[in-house]
Amino acid sequence: MNKNKVTQSTTSDIRDNSELDAEIATMRQAYAEAKSTPCEFPGCDGRYHEPGVDPTEWQHSAGVTRFDNGEVSIDIMRTGAATPVAQVWLEGTYDDLTPDGLRQLADLYATLPALMREQAERLEQITREVEAH
Repeated sequence: MNKNKVTQSTTSDIRDNSELDAEIATMRQAYAEAKSTPCEFPGCDGRYHEPGVDPTEWQHSAGVTRFDNGEVSIDIMRTGAATPVAQVWLEGTYDDLTPDGLRQLADLYATLPALMREQAERLEQITREVEAH
């Protein structure tokens, strides 16, 4: 048995597949069109608009507000005709903090409640605008 035998793949390299390239281009175009489709949700950036989904069921986002370089993200959004809500993601990982590290983090996050109150006001305003339509 020859261990150095080189075998050739029977399938074409995926990068050379023009059908796949065309399908990807079509999908990108469909997503771009859905994203740029105007909607009535105040401040919607279109990022959750999905092609092939009934526009009345699309998710809408009024944009993400970030805190601490993105460690905390607040997104005001709506799915379909549901009442707008805010989603908060805590993405930071602060393992093995010393007492000083905990104090520094507490100081950094001291302004987070004010930001959350500001976003609550924004959410209430968006909800009023949505309900007015």
